[in-house]
Amino acid sequence: MERRVVEHERVRRGWWAWHEYPKRRSVEDIVDFCGWNVIRKIVNACELQRYDSWRIKGRNLEFVIMRDKALVVTAFLTGGRIKEVLELKASNFDFLTHEDYIVCSGMLLEKSYTVENLREPVFITLEEYANMSYNNRRVFHLESVEGDEVYVKRHITKRNAAQSIRNDFPIFKSDPFVGLLDAWAMQHDNDEYLFRSSDMRREGKPITSTRAYQIIMNVGRLCNINAIHPHWFRAQRASQLFKEWNLSWEELKLWFGWKTDVMAQRYARVSVDELALRMLNKRSLLAARAR
Repeated sequence: MERRVVEHERVRRGWWAWHEYPKRRSVEDIVDFCGWNVIRKIVNACELQRYDSWRIKGRNLEFVIMRDKALVVTAFLTGGRIKEVLELKASNFDFLTHEDYIVCSGMLLEKSYTVENLREPVFITLEEYANMSYNNRRVFHLESVEGDEVYVKRHITKRNAAQSIRNDFPIFKSDPFVGLLDAWAMQHDNDEYLFRSSDMRREGKPITSTRAYQIIMNVGRLCNINAIHPHWFRAQRASQLFKEWNLSWEELKLWFGWKTDVMAQRYARVSVDELALRMLNKRSLLAARAR
């Protein structure tokens, strides 16, 4: 009887209530823009990686190194989530129409969802909940119904197809490393993924997000940047656009496809000194206009 009570309590509280789960990487760990020299150091570190022979099977080493460099550069320049970056094709970039900037269009947005109320809630018992997979459990919440504890699903999350594509955004050709992205895209047909796997079993498909994570972590270790992870580039790009291009919260929201100021403030880190410098620059501009 005592064992059943303990098992019931474990089911009710959930797995992570009994196990510590320290999150190793967080956007909050990222400071403001690290500078172009650090980004260059990360890109060059791709040449120092040790590639297992089975990873480059069917490809030459030069191809794999160039691909990984382009991956790092594109993750930064687009500020995309890693799955969004891996889905990019040459057709997503227009290098020719405009003289000063590239236009990136049709890039996926991985986190575009809507939450809808169910007409009638779904009830399951504690035993049914215990036998479900982790992903299916996430939509159920413990409630008391007529004195009995049951798990209830009252909402359903759906992908919003109308908002699953990011708005077109510019990447200025004056930014460093744009030439590397251009050269890499030129080697691909419009319908080819830019970051194809070297594994014959995934012929024509992009590398997995796990492999992309490994590449980024490897170059981070080679550069002694312990805080690096795929989202690191997204936060760095937001900070760089805020710092060097002087974009406002509203402009950052348009560029990244964010819906709230909170996301812009979370990613676009800026120091007190930088904020003061921006204020002085704006005051100088206003004074110049008044003359």
